[in-house]
Amino acid sequence: MIFGRHSSGTTRFSDRLKSSPSTPELSISVSSLDDLKRIPSTPETSYTPQSATVKTPKTPKWFQRSFPSPQVTNDHQKGDDYGIKLLADGWTDGKPPVGTLVFIHGLSGHFTKTWSHDRDTQFFWPKIWLPTADGLTNVRVMSFGYDAAILRLVPSIACLKDFARTFLMSLLVSPHLNTDLSPIILVSHSMGGLLAKEAFNMASSKGSEHKALASRIAGMVFFATPHRGASNASFVKNILRMTPWSPEPTLSDLEPDSALIEDINERFRNNSEHLELVSFYETHPTSIRGLFSKIIVSKESAIMGLPGEHRAAIAADHCGICWFRSQYEANYLLVSRTLCFMMKRVMSRYKATTQKLISIPFPRNQDFVGHKAALDLAEAEFEKGKIIGYAPIVAFHGIPGVGKTQLLIEFAYRHTDKWSIFWVRADSHEILVQEFQKIAENLKIVTSPHNAVSAVRQWLQKEAGADWVMIFDNADDISILADFLPLGTTGGTIISSRDPRLGDSIASKAISVGVLSRNESIQLLQRRAHLTETDDIETLVDLLGELPLALEQAAAYMRERHISVAQFIKLFRSCPKSRVLSRKVTATRYTNSESVFATISIALEELKANNRLAVELLMLASFFDGQDLTLDLLTGCLNSEASLSSGSEALDLLDALEGLESSALVIRKPRKSSIWIHVLVQAIVLEQLESSGQYNNYLDRALSHLSLKFAEAKDSGTWQDLQPHVLKLLSLYEGQTLAQPYTGAIYDMFYTSLLHLRFMGEHEVTLAHARVLAKLLVKDAGSHDLRTIRYLRLVGVSYFALANSLEAEKALKQVVDDVDDWVSSDDQTILEVSRTERVLAIVYARDGQPAKKLVQAKVMAQKALDLDLSLENPNPLEIALAREALGHACRELGQRDEAVEQMELAVRGYKLSVGTNTITHVKGLHNLGAHRRLAGQLDAAEEDLQKALVMVDQVFGFLHFTKPKILSSLAAVQYDRGNLAAAAAGFEKVLTLQRTIFDDPLHPQSAKTLLNLGIVYRALADYDRALAKLQGSITAREAKFGVGHKRTDEAVKVMALVYQDMERNQEAEPLIAKLKERHGADFLDREVVLCPNLSLNWSAEEHMLYSTNSDYS
Repeated sequence: MIFGRHSSGTTRFSDRLKSSPSTPELSISVSSLDDLKRIPSTPETSYTPQSATVKTPKTPKWFQRSFPSPQVTNDHQKGDDYGIKLLADGWTDGKPPVGTLVFIHGLSGHFTKTWSHDRDTQFFWPKIWLPTADGLTNVRVMSFGYDAAILRLVPSIACLKDFARTFLMSLLVSPHLNTDLSPIILVSHSMGGLLAKEAFNMASSKGSEHKALASRIAGMVFFATPHRGASNASFVKNILRMTPWSPEPTLSDLEPDSALIEDINERFRNNSEHLELVSFYETHPTSIRGLFSKIIVSKESAIMGLPGEHRAAIAADHCGICWFRSQYEANYLLVSRTLCFMMKRVMSRYKATTQKLISIPFPRNQDFVGHKAALDLAEAEFEKGKIIGYAPIVAFHGIPGVGKTQLLIEFAYRHTDKWSIFWVRADSHEILVQEFQKIAENLKIVTSPHNAVSAVRQWLQKEAGADWVMIFDNADDISILADFLPLGTTGGTIISSRDPRLGDSIASKAISVGVLSRNESIQLLQRRAHLTETDDIETLVDLLGELPLALEQAAAYMRERHISVAQFIKLFRSCPKSRVLSRKVTATRYTNSESVFATISIALEELKANNRLAVELLMLASFFDGQDLTLDLLTGCLNSEASLSSGSEALDLLDALEGLESSALVIRKPRKSSIWIHVLVQAIVLEQLESSGQYNNYLDRALSHLSLKFAEAKDSGTWQDLQPHVLKLLSLYEGQTLAQPYTGAIYDMFYTSLLHLRFMGEHEVTLAHARVLAKLLVKDAGSHDLRTIRYLRLVGVSYFALANSLEAEKALKQVVDDVDDWVSSDDQTILEVSRTERVLAIVYARDGQPAKKLVQAKVMAQKALDLDLSLENPNPLEIALAREALGHACRELGQRDEAVEQMELAVRGYKLSVGTNTITHVKGLHNLGAHRRLAGQLDAAEEDLQKALVMVDQVFGFLHFTKPKILSSLAAVQYDRGNLAAAAAGFEKVLTLQRTIFDDPLHPQSAKTLLNLGIVYRALADYDRALAKLQGSITAREAKFGVGHKRTDEAVKVMALVYQDMERNQEAEPLIAKLKERHGADFLDREVVLCPNLSLNWSAEEHMLYSTNSDYS
């Protein structure tokens, strides 16, 4: 990259623009975008004349037994045979089904004929006989069809993974399966079993958007499934090569020892511990018209060999294994009774797990001592709530180290026999959101991450009953709790915090947790160190200040080193604690930390002498989030140091962990793959590192390894697991100067992490960090560095999301103002500048801007588009995004036809570059409909909006955040048609949906809908309703933007007009006077129109995150 003034050897930035023809001449059609992407165009079915005859080669008669010829149609599809089909709804006596059976066919199969004797559907037993079988009358039955023929005219490029994805999406969007959370059993034949296993593997994988669906899959039944490959797959493929057709790729997947099968089996083995499994195998050879007769899938291949797997033979060949002539046939009775048996097993286990859900991330402390009064007060408050009929909120507050978390653990374990326990980390807003996403997963609530908090709160309120408690641990910032506290009058809540103000704001009962009493402290030392009472114990208790954390560590040290109390007192008194501790550790929040510091110092000195690896682990652990730190992350930091390579051996590592645990410095989590470390321990260790000059070295190592792990992460689940560690290290990194080799990767990690926060609505947190990092980058790398540009753009976008357009403009203009003087001809630099100019165009084109700014918006969007087109390798997605920004600017300027034209091109670009089943394409289609509506193309607008709505429901779920925006635009179409009652009903539906999704009556989207309802009800002359809606909008906007903000006063203006319509001028005139004073006469003269509710596509980065982490959709 070339920075500084342009030289003779560098193309000037303005020359790049001048060399590009104007936009109309460079309008790129779909075909030219194909060329850019190098994608061959796909022929449409309409190109084949209806009257055309297709000559179909004959299939050899000897081959028709097991592999019938495909039925060829002009479009080469049999769409009616594909997807999920409902065979029986399972409703009995008005009660919903208790479970679901889903049938999946195999190669050359069919959703009905595979399960019908001799492919005669009058023997289609899953539909005709099974729903009346004993024990299965209240079970839903479905069948899945997919395109898996092995002979066809047009070879399919679909593979097993594609079928599995289609199957999962079909289950997810099925309106029948969305009505309840009952368990699902998959029943499959032949390769259908591999499809079922692969679908389950995908749904169970880390970060999958189908986790809730995976948790519902409780069992699988396999009919002749080649778990280890089919021994005759290669032979059959060779025969197929003699025919006029090419074999499907899926047939290769069936060969023994294929890589695909091995991969599926390995992942399934790790995911299937809780599944009920049954494998049926064939015993008769399959005869193909007398040419040969062989077992297709051997017994050895049809059995998985997994623990708990049930196995049985069926006297039939490969196809007949799931065919039955009669419901009294022995084979059918075996199968139907097996399905009944499985469903009963699954239901008994399902009821047991849904009756009581326990989530406590710590083992019980068998030596728990003290705090009896606090426990008694908490239990009394819960009893009182049960009697009177309210949901108690108990808050334990106290300084660090007094044992608040241990108190919560003890309280939780005392009540596991009667309550469900939901344990939530409350360190920050973003961590709380992630915790609620995990709860939604465990509860099998099908929802998007954006809606997880609302979905869980509603489930607790409406479906959980009364016997549950939610525990918020470490809620030191009480300002963020209100959005997460459970609703209603059932259940209960317990909070631990350092903040004593909980009793005045949130808690129904606040309980102060202090240090232990003298007797309790002695008792704790005796239990943990196996001591008898002596005068020395009392002296030690006095020295440690009766602080549980310090007592615990002292006891652990004495127990493990077999030293006396007197010897420990001597060590304690010799520790130079006062010389080392700084204000960071001895601040008010760490009162009594000197005693903890002394005990930690003693333990560390011992470990340094005997277990250096344990010390390294503790020092590195102090830089990460200490609530759930995986050993894999820690050992990775160790392995990056060549000098410690020998210490990373398994036995040494185990010894180091045992040393830390025995010293009470960490707690091993029950699953043994992660540790917990107290925040005060971390603070003291960091203090020691800083005083010894080693702080930056350890921080650099932690950052380097975490940035590597973050770069390797490919799914949202891994990103979410790493996010707390990224945020902890980000707070430590800000203000530090580290070695340069890792800076780029570290800034990239922080940037991606902040993008996640922004897309989850954490705009304030994103802005705070982005501003600091942008400032550091300007200082270290210069204002023209690519990463600096990205961070400045993120600052601008975050300001704009917080309705601070002036600061947004300021940040973005830092990049674009002098761009012609410095930017090189490097494509990546041009692309980053173009992205920034595009965002600035959107900011300029916001509602209510003066005409001058709107003209600037169009100029900026046009400039961004010209830059994207001038690149050596133009990116179709970037071009489409620039066209959308240009269309938005034209729309605000009133150039409606041009806006529609640009948006049409943008939607074509989205369809070509990212496909139709993406949030980017759906949002583009919605915006096209909104633009058409303003241009008066109401029929076309409604058609586009309906398409977008169908896509949202089918692909992204019924509560996707884009849905109310599309419905709002549809209601606006009704308003423009003059169907005011339909418009009012439409906006009321939008408002209900928004309150369900956002769980916040003051949400800005709800405020916008309330304003639109006020406008519609005014047009209907229903003035009382109009005023009520407008008052709601004003209240919500005042909470978001403040009194006197232009967005707030938009609703005030409509309210004044309603008062005028009602001839209540005394109320209208003061409002009008205030509005004129604040915003001028132009504001009052502007026409009252419905608020737009667009879903703008901001960037390719946004699309990347949505597509890589599909649960964010």
